[in-house]
Amino acid sequence: FGRTLHNRYDCYSDGVCYSISDDNGTTWRQMSVLKPDGFVKGTAVRGNIVEMSDGSLLLPFYGAKHLNELSRVGLMKSDDRGESWYTFSEMGFDPTGEKNYLEPNLYRTESGRLIGLFRTQSDFLIPGVDFEKTYLNLHIAVSEDDGRTFAPVEEIDGLWGSSPFHALRLNSGKVLVTYGYRRQPFGIRAKLCDAELSDLATAEELILRDDAPNGDLGYPHSLQLADGTILVSYYISGDDGIRKIETTILTEN
Repeated sequence: FGRTLHNRYDCYSDGVCYSISDDNGTTWRQMSVLKPDGFVKGTAVRGNIVEMSDGSLLLPFYGAKHLNELSRVGLMKSDDRGESWYTFSEMGFDPTGEKNYLEPNLYRTESGRLIGLFRTQSDFLIPGVDFEKTYLNLHIAVSEDDGRTFAPVEEIDGLWGSSPFHALRLNSGKVLVTYGYRRQPFGIRAKLCDAELSDLATAEELILRDDAPNGDLGYPHSLQLADGTILVSYYISGDDGIRKIETTILTEN
């Protein structure tokens, strides 16, 4: 008898914690909490901070503005080197209610455009839905005005990735985009793109490794050393079920 009230989430995060070091990481201040204005509890950060030419900082985040809606992505901004933050703009939201935009990475091109790269999934909280079948292609949004506004979200045909994407500008000027691949053969993949990421859909897909026993992997982050060596670090699960942090070493030909 009566009504059953359902909330799509069992629990919420209560913002994002961060800390500042004034001595290159030797000591850290007490934790502070970021809570984007206008968003319900559940916002999170899985991306990176971009420093703009004026010294301001942009931080991509994701979360929901209302209970029972899918996730959208936005930007927070700091004008005082991270001492304080405020909600700056929205990067993308699917008004049809069919797509979650999640775990955004923010990349600034040589021309100054900002490109948000979003892990995208259909609604994985519908009872009976197979979570592994909700992964969709990479979706992106582009800003031409330093992140104040973004063009409508675009789907990148043929670029399927089931963990957050990371973009790194290499010494050559090309951009290495890395991502986890949670289909068989499980592993880590990449694309070597032009400076503006205009060939995300057509650039050759590179298999960095395809020997993982399952799809519990991903979240890569890349770094190029002074000698040109490229390190791609990520998490991956072994046959024993234990998660590990491993690194693939690359050189750019």
